[in-house]
Amino acid sequence: MGNCRLIEECIFFGGAIKDIPASADLYRDFYCRTENSKCARFTVYKALGKAGVPDDLFPNELARALKLVAEKSAGTNVHNYWAMSLDDLQDLTPIKARDLIVKCFFEAQKETLAQAEKKVFGPANEITLIDDVIDLLRHTVSKLNRDFNHPTKEDLVAVVRELAAVSASWGTPREIIEFHKKQILDMLARLPE
Repeated sequence: MGNCRLIEECIFFGGAIKDIPASADLYRDFYCRTENSKCARFTVYKALGKAGVPDDLFPNELARALKLVAEKSAGTNVHNYWAMSLDDLQDLTPIKARDLIVKCFFEAQKETLAQAEKKVFGPANEITLIDDVIDLLRHTVSKLNRDFNHPTKEDLVAVVRELAAVSASWGTPREIIEFHKKQILDMLARLPE
């Protein structure tokens, strides 16, 4: 993955850990040079900015980081957009990520889908709408020559970008698209290559 772009300015290594150089080197080798997407400090930085990263947050405290992000994001989610939970991110696999994309797209577009379905077929129910989203996702995956049943991280990133374009073509406000797209891309960043 390469060096974290914050490796030189991360205050973690100037704090108490500086007195334990062997531990500092282990943290730096794993989180800063190999797996920055798993670093709790980098996770908070990406979501909340430099000021949002607590000084005492260790790189291996991902659960704490996700809780901090969720708590801070809850206050900014004034439109009640769908938000990923900590449980959603546990034991993440490409299949689970694919299913979260379905859930996210459904929540972001359910009113649009319900109105379209009503015009064509009469009142829609939630099960029908979810099936429609799954069909749309299958079609999008197929159109991109990707595998719906065995998606890779790369497949899912391509699908998210395509679904954002579909949402824009439906007239979905940009802030709704960007809010959901950012959540999904941040989640996908956690998947191994």
